[in-house]
Amino acid sequence: MVDRWRGLHADPLLWIAGSVRNRLGHAMRHVAVGQRLKRQPQIIAKLKRDRTRLAQMQDIAGCRAVLETPAEVVLAANRIQLRSARYYEVRGDSDYRKQGRPDTGYRAWHLVVVREGRQVEIQLRTIRQQAWAEAVERAANRSGFDLKAGSGPEEIIDFFRLTSDSFYAMDNGRPVSGATRKKLRFLRGRVEEYLPPVDTVDRAPPAKIRRQEFSTRLNNWLIVYDWRAARFAGWSDLGTDTAEAAKQYASFERRYRYEDGYEVVLIGADSTETIKRTHAHYFGKDPNDLDPLGFFRELTG
Repeated sequence: MVDRWRGLHADPLLWIAGSVRNRLGHAMRHVAVGQRLKRQPQIIAKLKRDRTRLAQMQDIAGCRAVLETPAEVVLAANRIQLRSARYYEVRGDSDYRKQGRPDTGYRAWHLVVVREGRQVEIQLRTIRQQAWAEAVERAANRSGFDLKAGSGPEEIIDFFRLTSDSFYAMDNGRPVSGATRKKLRFLRGRVEEYLPPVDTVDRAPPAKIRRQEFSTRLNNWLIVYDWRAARFAGWSDLGTDTAEAAKQYASFERRYRYEDGYEVVLIGADSTETIKRTHAHYFGKDPNDLDPLGFFRELTG
C-alpha cells in the first residue's frame, strides 16, 4: 500500500520540480533544485510516531531548492506562489526561518502544493540551512538516533540547536560570540563520541558515480548507501520515467534493508553535481567528517 501510494506522487512531483527549477533558475544563478520520494522506512516511522494517516502526509513527495541568501529564499517563495492557481494549489505555508523548530532547531521555509490531487512539499533553504540539515542527516544515520524528530542525547540536540541559531545570525549579517563558538567546539567533541568511526584504510572502492548533466530535464538516480561502511553500494541511472523509477525504488528497498544499514533513495536532479548540493550527506572526502559542505568550520574550526 505504501509503495503504490508513493508511486502515485511520482508524476506530480516531477512536474512541480521542473516548474520550481524553471521559475527560480531564470532569477537565481546558483540555485540547486532536486526532488525525492520519501523512503519507505521514514514513511512507516512517521506514521507510527505522529499517529497520522498515509493520505494526510504532506512530504511523501519532496522538492528542495538550495539558495544563496535569505533574500533569495523570499524571492523563491514569491515566484512559486505567483500565478500558481492555473497549475497547482498552494495549500500550506510553514516558515521555520526565524525561530526554527523548537525540538531540533531546523530552519527552512516549506510550501505544500497540490497537483493532480497529490501533495508535494517544497523546501526552500539557504546554503547554511542546507549544510545544517545535511550534517544532521549524516549524524542521524551514523549514530542511529532519530535526530530529525528531536530524539537523541541532549548534547547532540543542543549542538545542532545552537549551530542553527548561529547560522541564522550569520545569514543575517550578525556575528557569533566567542563564548558561543567555544561551547560549540566542546559540544562537537561530545557529538563525535556518539558516531562510530569508519575505518578508511583498505576500504573497498565505492560504486562508480556516472557524471551526467541534463540542461532541459530532471533525471532519476537510484542510490544505495551503506552507512556501516560509509560508501555507495549502488548508483543507477533510471532515466526520466519517474513512475517506473518509483517501482524500481520499492524493489531495491526490499533488497537493501534499512535494518541492515542500507539507505535506498530515489533522487531527481538535472546533474550529479546538483545531487552533491541537495544531498551532500552522502559525499565528502572523509566519511568520518560530520560536515561534508564545510560550513561548520566557520563556527568550530
